[in-house]
Amino acid sequence: MCSWIYEDALPITRQYHARLLAGADEMDTPRSVQRLDEWLID
Repeated sequence: MCSWIYEDALPITRQYHARLLAGADEMDTPRSVQRLDEWLID
C-alpha cells in the first residue's frame, strides 16, 4: 500500500500517518504501514 513512501524515502506528517493507519485498518492490511513511523516529521 505504501511502498512508494519507502522507495522514495518521503517524510510524512503524523496526521498523514494516522490517515494511512486508518485506511490500512479499514482494508485489513495493517502490515502495509507498519514501518512508516521511521519517516515521521513533526
